[in-house]
Amino acid sequence: MARQHRILNKKGRLTVHPKGFGFVICDDDSDDLFVPREAMGAALDGDIVSVVVVKKRRRGDEGKIKSVVTRKRQKISGVLSRENKDWIVIPSDPKIAALYPMIHARQSKKNKVGMAVIATIVTYPNSDRGLFMEVCVDRVIGISDCIETDIGMLLSENDVDSNFDTKIFSEAKSYDAVPSLAVNRSERKDLRDKSFITIDPDDARDHDDAICIENVNDGYRVSIAIADVSHYVQESSVIDIEAYRRSFSIYLPDRVISMLPEHLSNDLCSLKPNVDRYAMVVSFFVDQQGVISDSEFCAAIIRSQARLSYQGLASVLRGHPLSSEYESWCDYLLLVAKVGMLLSKQRKNSLNFFMEEPQVILDKNDSSIISDVVKKKQTNEERRSYKIVEAYMVTANELVGTFFIENKMLSLWRHHPSPSNEQLKRIEGILLYSDTTVEENSLQQKGVISELIDQMQNKPNASLISSMILRCLPSAEYSGLFNGHFGLNASSYLHFTSPIRRYPDIVIHRLLKQKLYEMGTYCGVTKTTESISQERINEIGTNCSTQEKHVVALERKILGLYRAYLMRQHKGACFFGKIVSVTTFGVFVEIESPFVEGLVKTKDLFGDESFCFEPDLFRIKGEKSGKCFAIGDKISVKVSSVSTQKQQIDFILTTD
Repeated sequence: MARQHRILNKKGRLTVHPKGFGFVICDDDSDDLFVPREAMGAALDGDIVSVVVVKKRRRGDEGKIKSVVTRKRQKISGVLSRENKDWIVIPSDPKIAALYPMIHARQSKKNKVGMAVIATIVTYPNSDRGLFMEVCVDRVIGISDCIETDIGMLLSENDVDSNFDTKIFSEAKSYDAVPSLAVNRSERKDLRDKSFITIDPDDARDHDDAICIENVNDGYRVSIAIADVSHYVQESSVIDIEAYRRSFSIYLPDRVISMLPEHLSNDLCSLKPNVDRYAMVVSFFVDQQGVISDSEFCAAIIRSQARLSYQGLASVLRGHPLSSEYESWCDYLLLVAKVGMLLSKQRKNSLNFFMEEPQVILDKNDSSIISDVVKKKQTNEERRSYKIVEAYMVTANELVGTFFIENKMLSLWRHHPSPSNEQLKRIEGILLYSDTTVEENSLQQKGVISELIDQMQNKPNASLISSMILRCLPSAEYSGLFNGHFGLNASSYLHFTSPIRRYPDIVIHRLLKQKLYEMGTYCGVTKTTESISQERINEIGTNCSTQEKHVVALERKILGLYRAYLMRQHKGACFFGKIVSVTTFGVFVEIESPFVEGLVKTKDLFGDESFCFEPDLFRIKGEKSGKCFAIGDKISVKVSSVSTQKQQIDFILTTD
């Protein structure tokens, strides 16, 4: 009797590549399954599918989609066109267009050729109808081939709304413009006489943290006030439900799409100077060596004394205050800097990456015109200013986490897993490639990776090496399980300090208030609430982790869109660049000005010549010519094509 092979059925989320194949990310945490184009069935990108393993491969198993379990995509965006007498939508998302280049659209008065639209899927493809899909136009975004329209389509595709429902707006407006201590003096500590100040970027839209330093015996009393957003975002309210759905604010070059209505994010919850504001406060003693003790927590009412900036703090550190305001705060800011550096030095073995970040420069009179994309420039003093303020916030997060552990409380932790042995091996290869000496098996030891990263900060390719290492590390996530934070070398870490832009911080504030209420101290609430379950904490963690990935991906796509629109103006232009990534299909080249990245495909590197991809050596090599292209190599390229739809810039080599 012939031996029968066991058929493996799995379930997971499908991600489609713009070339038409895809991968199923399995629910059982097993390796992703490769799905060729012809085995996609009727599934769409993002769907939860049932898949059967049909072939065992050395580079990963191959699967065939058996059925769609859950449809995750209800809408598509695209451009309206006519095919004979029929209306069609040409999808803007390459992951849809790969399998459905034209989608039938129902007749509507809204239909107009060339307009970008958002449409609801009314008929999904299935085994009976083949690849037929039909949509109904909901909304016209605008004229196609315009960056504002393309951004609108990306936001709609990702279910992101810049506006809030009228019920949410009304609920936000129902709160008093100025907080009052008179009605809840027993629930809040009056700290309005303390010298709290906010320090943020020049262009900050909201201010959710403030710092106060007091000289005391042989040390300093530090108080960190965080906007009490949970006072206004009551659990299960319409604002809370929407904040949970969004989970994070989204930061774009020309705007912020806030997690909260503007009346809260930019007004009532923002720690503006010279107005009373509710806050949750972490207070602790720091000695002259930076050792922390005597931490306390309370709900309070504060009054910030000044709204200052990183750039302003940097000017004080340089000895040349920006203005008379900074001159008046000079001694206090130097004290803030001194204590901040003491706290920073206590943070041993945390990873300090040096990354070069892009900044989109828009025309002052017309935000649809992209003037440039540049490297965000920071002086040493500005980097030091950021590090100083960050030290206070990280300390506050960790102290609240320690309080939760000591009191055996449920919490929503910020978990950053330690790298696996395979990831450590890749990191070791990167460090060796950058001429950094690495002792065998040393990376498993505490603090070694951090020390090696610090050593290479002044090397020419420090930013490139940092980004390569960062891509090797696992992603941080929100979890109900207490597992520590590898990147910060913190055993008790959570997010407490940014509740205006992050939902997990609101959850932590609620849990802290509940415990303070039980302890009979200043808690900001008048009654106890129903205890949260571990199951609910886990659910919130999963939702917020997923939303965070979506937000990061969306912000990256929109940055890519701005870069693509800018580079359309430079088609045919030549630039000198540096290879920053090597793949089986080509090399990615970064140019300095404009600060963008583009792809040189393998056919443009080697023509018809066979080539060998050598990932351990970070290079690709022609088999006959021996011609190599490796990470860090500098080459001359020409802009050959630009796709705003794919947010992709293509280069070819030049002989210059």
